[in-house]
Amino acid sequence: MVERPLYFLYRGVWEGGHDVVGALEPAREWYFAEGCTRDGFHTWLCLGNPQQEQVEATVDYYLGSGRNESRSISLPPLSRSTVDVNLDVGPGEDVSMRVTAGAPVVTERPTYFHYHGMWPGGHDVMGATTTATDWHFAEGCTR
Repeated sequence: MVERPLYFLYRGVWEGGHDVVGALEPAREWYFAEGCTRDGFHTWLCLGNPQQEQVEATVDYYLGSGRNESRSISLPPLSRSTVDVNLDVGPGEDVSMRVTAGAPVVTERPTYFHYHGMWPGGHDVMGATTTATDWHFAEGCTR
């Protein structure tokens, strides 16, 4: 099992760290249930292309406002590309995303934040490669 911890001082202001477990394998579809472009949040998509050739991908955005948008991106061979979700969908949005690619790729969604102007930090997650009606979580807290 592998993971990638990252510690940051985001844009010289928001301090924190996040961690993500690696993907089991590249896939043609990736789903993200959560992203945010409201004040104090910056959301990104990172796409890794392990293929020897360029791969065409599409990012579909499903916004809390009911608006949907798409973006096409060309991923160079053996590369990592970054998509600024805030720039793509604009400010003040809650956003879910689906990435579809012409060949298997790996995607993750880091978000950096200054929550309510008091708590700086960040979190990161690998996308899910399928949708499902049942999901299980080992931990949560509502204190």
